[in-house]
Amino acid sequence: MASDYAQFVSRPTEDVDNEQVVELRDWNYGICGCFNHVRGCLLALFCPCYVVMILGKHTDLKNIGLIAGILWVVKLLMDIFELYLDINEPDGFRLTHQKLYIFSLLFSMLFTFLYFILRLYIRQYNRERMGIKGTAIGDCCYILFCCDCIPMCQEYQEIDLHEEVISAYEN
Repeated sequence: MASDYAQFVSRPTEDVDNEQVVELRDWNYGICGCFNHVRGCLLALFCPCYVVMILGKHTDLKNIGLIAGILWVVKLLMDIFELYLDINEPDGFRLTHQKLYIFSLLFSMLFTFLYFILRLYIRQYNRERMGIKGTAIGDCCYILFCCDCIPMCQEYQEIDLHEEVISAYEN
């Protein structure tokens, strides 16, 4: 098991013109490997705001996870509010409800965009910090098209493994 830890932490380097070149590695868990870590999978599915806060605390901006988690909750509340307006006025909106609906829709789109930007930053930062291969475009596609819970679970597993490795080497 110690050899697995050594393989995870140590990456081959080369000295090119007095600069260290670090070879990037692949993810330890694939994008569809959610069920390897049931706790992370359930957390990402049922409480993604908590997982985003955990992932964000490992970045250089410590409160970014909290902000992303709050944006996720506000977005959810805005969606519930829009649904409430749809249910209570099925035959058509009065002028007041139309303004509220448009206001709610615009803020929901804004919060979704801000959340997406923060999630992209968190994923990219953690990927680069752990020396994992990938691009910003790939991260963007995973977050947009893989139902954010799946890449969130993948990151959570990697960070969990990373912390386990660090604590094993410290002891």
